[in-house]
Order: sequence, then structure tokens, then C-alpha cells
Amino acid sequence: MTEHDMSDEPRIHLLSGLLAGGAANGATHLQHGLRKAGVNSCLHYPAGLKVGPEIRQLQQDGCQPLTWNSGGLNKLKRKISHRIDRQIFKHKIRGRDPGQEFFTSPRGAPHTPWPPTSVEPQPNDIIHLHWVAKFIDYTSFFQSLPKHQPVIWTLHDMNPFTGGCHFSEGCEQFIQHCGNCPQLPSRGPDDISRQTFSIKMQALRDVNLHIVTVSHWMTEQSKKSPIFEHAQDFHHIPYGLAMDVFKPLNKQDAREQLGIDKDAFVFSFGAADIRNRRKGLAPLLKSLEVIADVPNTLGLMFGGGSVPKVEHAIPELRIMGFIRDIQQMVLIHSACDVFVMPSLEDNLPFTCLEALATGIPVVGFDAGGVPDMVRPGITGWLVQSGDSLGMGNQLKYIAEHRDEAARLGCKAREVAINEYSQDREVTDYKALYQEVLQQAAKC
Repeated sequence: MTEHDMSDEPRIHLLSGLLAGGAANGATHLQHGLRKAGVNSCLHYPAGLKVGPEIRQLQQDGCQPLTWNSGGLNKLKRKISHRIDRQIFKHKIRGRDPGQEFFTSPRGAPHTPWPPTSVEPQPNDIIHLHWVAKFIDYTSFFQSLPKHQPVIWTLHDMNPFTGGCHFSEGCEQFIQHCGNCPQLPSRGPDDISRQTFSIKMQALRDVNLHIVTVSHWMTEQSKKSPIFEHAQDFHHIPYGLAMDVFKPLNKQDAREQLGIDKDAFVFSFGAADIRNRRKGLAPLLKSLEVIADVPNTLGLMFGGGSVPKVEHAIPELRIMGFIRDIQQMVLIHSACDVFVMPSLEDNLPFTCLEALATGIPVVGFDAGGVPDMVRPGITGWLVQSGDSLGMGNQLKYIAEHRDEAARLGCKAREVAINEYSQDREVTDYKALYQEVLQQAAKC
């Protein structure tokens, strides 16, 4: 790379296999912030991905579908090989608990060499990977990169450094190259998790790789994996939100718009898929039995999936469905006294960040990256992971001490502005982009 090349601003290629959900929000929010700050960036997503009504905003933010340059004489052969591999992989993971997170193959597509058809390579290019589990084929993608090509990978879950799982449920087999995977119905020392681990490790061995984690928990986990033993460095850059969008509304006005009693004790819970066992709906419902006798209590639940029938008495629950409109989400948060975060394992969930930004304290389990945001006596309350009785008792305490909840809500907003703003996130990434280009120039 020449001195002239280094004088150019970096050109950032963000890759995301999703456009909905927490991991997708991490990529699309960042892309919006980068473009707003004048950074030359483009977010690439799979050409065949179904996109909803948000497509207009995505296009304005510089997001575009990507078609891999997978032509040539071997195109049909690769497609057939990929189809066979996919069927074998599906067979080996068949019978997994439907409540578990994804378990994916490193062959997300038949052949995905860089650059794609829409990209003309430049010396100042930086590839910034996000959630790409079903977007790239590890082997063909990473082998196609020039020797010193800078690659940044923001970890939205554990999949990049495990043998297939996206959250390990406490298992640390990935420290020892996986195998005997507890998430597989048929396991052994050389099961599909170990084979997948080996493919990933080999593919990343010679890559100029820089890891970004959004939570301290994910930093600790990712550093344990041999897959990243050749990574250049690890950086901690939390998610950021547009604080002029996620901001508190008047609580009584919000309740009036939603038809909620102004004196009610209101809590909320939400996730992209509330049926996902990791998100903690089961222990939450158990905890609600403790506050069944708290008068005038209402729970607002949003997200995909349905709430199972509950045998024991719990407070009234209002199912809000999947919320796509940001202003509607802000309205829901603003109407609440507290947001409940019962995740049993999580990274840095956006639902929690959004609650803090709108001035709502959070009560959550002490799991994963949740303690980064939920700080006892400052932004909310922490309960031992999985302790439904403890969560219920804490909710009862909050119902009886709403002045304290309001006070912590104000502090939560301050913490969100100081540590989780989009401006801070963009500033951190701009510094990282310059740093990795300078390192590449010395190679």
C-alpha cells in the first residue's frame, strides 16, 4: 500500500446476512451512523433476502444486495456439492430442541469469493463482517482475500468461534476444538461440531483479522477459542443508539395513548422471538406468580412468537406483537415502570439498551453481557441467573418503590447517553478503521 493510498479515507464494506433482529440492528444502525458521519461505507446483504417496508430507509443508508461472483465452469458442480453438504449437515443436527438457538454450517453458500460482482477492489478497502452465518462459505471467502486485507469482525453471538452453536448454553467445549456437543442429538468426539470447528480454524489461520466485541462477556468467551488464536487484536465497542430517537416520552401521555391506567404498575418484556429458550420467557412467567396479588399490574410483551398457556395466576399480560416501528417501541418503553431482561445467555441485547435510552430501569438476570448495562443501584437491579423467585421478589419490590424506579430511570438515560450513543460508536469505529489500515500498510 502506498503513501498516496493511505491518504485516502477507508472504504468500508459491511456484510450482514440479516436485516431484522438484534444482530441485524447492530449492522444497520452502524451503517446509518457511518453514512451520517460522512464515512464511505456500504452494507451488503444477500441478494435473495426478503426485505420488508424498511427497504427504502436501507437504500437511503447505502445498503445494497450482494451477488457473489460464483460463475465459471465449476458453478454447477459447486452448487451440487453445497446441496449435498447441506443435506448431510441437516441430517446430523436433526432432532435438536426447537427452543435452542441456531446451529449453522460454515458453508453458508456454495462459493463466495471476494470481491463480489458489484465491488471493484481498492487499496483502502476494509471488510467489516457482522452476522454472516448463512451468507458466506468460510473456505472460499477467506482464501480469496489478499494477504494483508484488513478484516474486522463484530461478534453478535458466539458462532464465529464455535463448532456451530450460536450460544453455547454454558458449554466450553469450544476451548478444546468442540466435539461431543451437548446441543447435538447424536454426538461423539469427531461429531459435526468438531468438523465445523476445524474448517473455521483452517479458514481463518492466515487472515488479517481484528475482532470487535460488544460486551465484556463476549470478549472473555471469544479469547478462549483457538479459532481466533491468530487474530491481530480484540476491541470492545458496544452498540450505539440514536439518542435523539430513543428518548423518554411523558409517561402519562404514553399510557393514555396505549389505554393504560395512569396508576398501574407496568412492566415490559420483549425479544425478536420470545419462544427462544435463551430469552428466558419460562423463568419470567414463573416469576410473575410472585406478583399475581399486586393490584393494578400490567405486563406488555412484544416480539415474535406466542406466550404459552399459564396454569397459575399471574398479572394481566397484553401481547403487543412484533414491533417494527421505532416510535411505537419508544411509546411502549415510556409507558412502563421497568423493563424485564430474563435472558439466560445474551450478548448486549438491544431491547435492554432501548429501555435504558428511554429512561426506563431494567431488572435482569446476571448473565452474559447484561451486567454491562444493568448496574445495581444505578440503572436497575440484577438477580442471580435463572432465579425465578428472586426475579419475582425484585418485581414486587419495584412495584412498591416506584419513586426509586423513576430515579434509576433518570440515571439509566444518563448512562445510555454517555456510553451507548451512536455518535460514540461511530467515533470508535472510525478510529479502528484508521488503525487497521495503518497496520496493513506496514505489512
